[in-house]
Amino acid sequence: MPTKKPRLNLTLDPELAALLDRFAEVTGSSKASFVVSMLREAMPVMEGTIQAVEIARKNPAKSFDDFSDLLMANMVTAQQMRLELEKDRKKLSKTKNLGRGKKK
Repeated sequence: MPTKKPRLNLTLDPELAALLDRFAEVTGSSKASFVVSMLREAMPVMEGTIQAVEIARKNPAKSFDDFSDLLMANMVTAQQMRLELEKDRKKLSKTKNLGRGKKK
């Protein structure tokens, strides 16, 4: 049964395509599901950028301060995402070590 979800065709640089191929191969995940998950993770940053551009278009004089605030909020969001990934990496590392009988 065909999906009702919108589809998107992408043209990738060879380096990006090769990296995506390798990622899919080593993780066993599909390239499409990986790209969708990355876009989902980037949604707060994308939404913040959209807001900043909309503000800038409506009131250019006021937009510098607002744009700066939104960029800072996006940086905080990105940092939080990085910290979550690091926490997940540590959990995974501990799980692998416990499975091998090693203790940390």
